[in-house]
Amino acid sequence: MLVENAARNGIQNAKFIQGDLNKVGEDFGNAFPHPDIVITDPNRPGMHTKLIRFLLKLQARRIIYVSCNPATCARDLDYLCHGF
Repeated sequence: MLVENAARNGIQNAKFIQGDLNKVGEDFGNAFPHPDIVITDPNRPGMHTKLIRFLLKLQARRIIYVSCNPATCARDLDYLCHGF
């Protein structure tokens, strides 16, 4: 849906990668080094620590975190802001 909406709105300067980031390998970030923005929408248990480390390694200027669980959101944001 992201790709279709971007095309409909004439957005050509964005790259969209969708999938379960808990299941990607270490080299996954090589496809898009240092993105401007990362949008993450983890499931109720929140992000795995491996994924948080991966996101920190990307050094994105912004991370947009969509959450349905305030407790895991707070925990994950603490890790993203202050480390482990």
